[in-house]
Amino acid sequence: MNRPYKVIDPFSILFVDRSGKLKRAFCPFFVRCRSPVDSYVLNQMAAVEMVKSNGRESSIEFLISGKTYHHRFFEIVS
Repeated sequence: MNRPYKVIDPFSILFVDRSGKLKRAFCPFFVRCRSPVDSYVLNQMAAVEMVKSNGRESSIEFLISGKTYHHRFFEIVS
């Protein structure tokens, strides 16, 4: 399920959790891999160091271990 995200600043993000509640996550926060990318496999956990956006919901990226990844590859663990 692709839930909406809103970047507040480079170190926090708003998201809707599984129960439909609006939550704010502060870096570092944990994500679970939804689709294999680079060395990350399905369901592998990772810590987000920073979030990036150019103002559009679809352009949100997570900085993980010094590399940027589009948010669609990961799901915030709440």
